[in-house]
Amino acid sequence: MIKNLNEIKKHTDKYISDFIKNCIIEEKIDTHYISIEIISKNEIKIRKANGNEIDRVDMILNSMWNPLSVDWNYLKLSNRMWFENHVGFTITMFYFPCTKPILTEYKPNLRYVFDRAIFNNTLYDIKDVMSDMIFPNSYEIGYKKTLNKIDDVTPVISAVMAEKDEDLASIFMQLIKDPEEMYALNMKPEGIIYKWNKKIYQTGNPKERRIEAEKTSYEFLLCDFIQYCKNRAYSEKITPSYSKTICNLFNDYIINWESKNNTIQKNINVESIESPNLGAQFDMGYEYIPDPVTKNLCNNLLYKNIFKVLLANLRKGKDSRHCIYMNKKQVDEWNNIMKNIKIHTIYI
Repeated sequence: MIKNLNEIKKHTDKYISDFIKNCIIEEKIDTHYISIEIISKNEIKIRKANGNEIDRVDMILNSMWNPLSVDWNYLKLSNRMWFENHVGFTITMFYFPCTKPILTEYKPNLRYVFDRAIFNNTLYDIKDVMSDMIFPNSYEIGYKKTLNKIDDVTPVISAVMAEKDEDLASIFMQLIKDPEEMYALNMKPEGIIYKWNKKIYQTGNPKERRIEAEKTSYEFLLCDFIQYCKNRAYSEKITPSYSKTICNLFNDYIINWESKNNTIQKNINVESIESPNLGAQFDMGYEYIPDPVTKNLCNNLLYKNIFKVLLANLRKGKDSRHCIYMNKKQVDEWNNIMKNIKIHTIYI
């Protein structure tokens, strides 16, 4: 379990001294963590930190994923022998779609910081594994690394002992010998991680960075969509493709329902159904929307947000215990619609 650095104050002076002498230091990288799973020399799977594969829905919802997909398909074509020799490997890394992906600004042109190479549950040296990969000159790559520590840590130990009631982040930062080794621009990282003897401390508090979605408005939208489904032959809009199915349903919902009764426009602020976002904002990936009518309708901001809500939610079940506006009957109705779509769609 990772603890806030200030919690080290709870330990004895000896423990603090031993920790400072023996700890290793890592920069906390403030961006998107992804993995590349090499299935064959011609096939890869790109996964987000939660393990879910990045698919067409993700590409539509957020254009941030487009450069990632383009990069790795290009690398696959230009490094055929490397991929053939590394079938079965999973490569994990930090992905930088822009200079400031979340809250920390990074050095220009930095695209990937590689973390691990895993094969058959065995960890391999990431630099050795990636050494033969040929990358474009248009962006930089790096490797997750242990930061060099100063030779004499005694002044830091003394400072910590003398300032136990103060915030220790700035004092512990003095342990870093070469701050310029960090990837963060101007050496202002999202945080620093200190490890020793299975104990891990970090600066900063990740809980303060969470953004909660505004549920009432988007649940109101889902309830209105349920009413639409009750009054329209929505099943006729279902195709083998999930994304095409949602386009069909969305088009009909907007043209033959919302544009006539204006229920959403009258009752919901358009910003209230925007996706919660921390850091850089990216538009939709319009080129991945498989329907020209949908693309055209999404020129309207309200309709675009409605489309994003439907696309993201019509493959997810709901639990009434976690809902604010929707009651159990409405949740059951939503889940029946979702299941009907799921059993009739076979690809994204």
